[in-house]
Amino acid sequence: MENYQYSPLVGLSTIRVLDLERTDDGGMRCKITHGAIGELGLTALSYAWGSNEKPFELEVTALGDLADSVEIYPKRFWIDQICIDQDDVNERSSQVAMMGKIYSQANGVITYVGPAEPGDDEAIELLLKIHHHFEPFYGTPEVEDRDDTEPVPHHLRYRVDPSSPAYCRVEDMSRGEWTRRLWMVQENIIHELTVMLWGSRVLPWLALPSYEKLILVNLLPVPVLRPSSDGYLAVQLRSTRMARWSEGVDLRLFHLLSSFQDCFCTYPGDKVFALLGIADDSDLLGIEVDYSQPAREVLIQTASRIINKTEKLDILLNADVPYKVDSGLDLPSWVPGWTGRKTASLLIFELGVQASKGSSICRVPGETDSTETLKLEGIRVGTIKDDLGSFGDCWEFYKEFCNFQAVMQTVIERLGLMDREAAEAVLCSTIVAQSHWPVAGGQHHTMAARALRAFSLSLSVGWNRAENMVLAQSEEDEHFAAYIHLNAKTRYRSMYFTCTGRLCLATKDCLPGDIVAVLFGGRALYVLRPAGEDRFAYVGAAFIYGLMHGEAMDDFQYTRSVFHII
Repeated sequence: MENYQYSPLVGLSTIRVLDLERTDDGGMRCKITHGAIGELGLTALSYAWGSNEKPFELEVTALGDLADSVEIYPKRFWIDQICIDQDDVNERSSQVAMMGKIYSQANGVITYVGPAEPGDDEAIELLLKIHHHFEPFYGTPEVEDRDDTEPVPHHLRYRVDPSSPAYCRVEDMSRGEWTRRLWMVQENIIHELTVMLWGSRVLPWLALPSYEKLILVNLLPVPVLRPSSDGYLAVQLRSTRMARWSEGVDLRLFHLLSSFQDCFCTYPGDKVFALLGIADDSDLLGIEVDYSQPAREVLIQTASRIINKTEKLDILLNADVPYKVDSGLDLPSWVPGWTGRKTASLLIFELGVQASKGSSICRVPGETDSTETLKLEGIRVGTIKDDLGSFGDCWEFYKEFCNFQAVMQTVIERLGLMDREAAEAVLCSTIVAQSHWPVAGGQHHTMAARALRAFSLSLSVGWNRAENMVLAQSEEDEHFAAYIHLNAKTRYRSMYFTCTGRLCLATKDCLPGDIVAVLFGGRALYVLRPAGEDRFAYVGAAFIYGLMHGEAMDDFQYTRSVFHII
């Protein structure tokens, strides 16, 4: 294929297809034909490209398995790396822009998960048995919303040896490259008739990603030989496909970008282009595939369009400093690079948080926005003063126990205007970034304080390694302690006091002098760093108890400020 001379495509809807057949001597014969989308009777292939050193290595293997599979016919395929002249920038832009149509109008889509190895027949048969056992319960609360701490109902039980080579091999395939290549997200979701190809065996598409889901909800055991890669991408892909085809949910570009930012692609602009085909709001946003456009401009334009069309600022929660990996693109501080882990600040807030009371973006009158400057109105609610330190996520609390105890004592002393129980309730609510434990008193207030004490005691036991120590706690207190362990939002974050004495949870990259603001159109609080002449750099989202539900908006004495975020 590397020496093939492409002839130009004539017509706006013309594409190439590959006809494939085995020769009598066991070789393969390939023929490329031109035709219009929807008239060629093709099957589209989704697969992970080879490495830069050997770009066609996996492709050749896939072609052999397609040719050998008795379950696939006719053998006419659309394969992007072959059917698009990758050296022609104009053709690549126009063909990629049509990929949504190509995949959706195909007879079906095949996801190639990789070649078979000796012994894989046993692994495939095990996977199919697991799939057939649980398939009637896919889409039901028994699987989708299951509490993994609850006993497994008898009708859902499935016994399997987690150390068996077949079971471990299924795990290996369920976390393969097919879950990590960004282009495969669109390709796996866009067509209702999608199957998987493992070697030359055709499998139901749901079989492999559902395997990871079943482990996640404790319906299957964790394999003994578990790969280092994470299985959550397969689960995310499964839930997104089910949302589209089983639940009829519209897929928005912002949510797709956030959900799949861990997937890889070579060109940073493909973070956007690779998802346009399944984004139901792509026409509204007006983003076009253009490979002559620098990737930096693609990402800035995308962020700006999402903010303008939604009139909301949720996209800022993906631009927090700790989640940004240096892309080398020198992006404005408010523009996500979509290269960070999916632990964005969006996850720190409980449902219903609306610091700006659901207001829409309020733009600065009479000003023309620079494409790189976000000009917004809002309210200053505080200034970062003292950093109390960080103590990691719930798994690091034990080794940071002394630091946690010191922070806890400092907070309680600094919130001296309150009684101790009220101060404990504020600290507890801040650790879990939830404001449904009111400080004003009452049962919930008391519960929050009890939860903090129970949590502190459980840490003490862990710190002293007193496994046999009997905690003098009720079952309810033990539940409270476990709740904080599971819901603590302290990873990558620190506790701060503002100049007005409020306790703040924000990214550990905050500095004294950073301001905390309500931005109209945003549902969180935001930390901004002064950069001179009313200009600010975005640092990250923040939580302050008592300001997360529009309380600042209810203060008629507040003063509107203009923020030029660069």
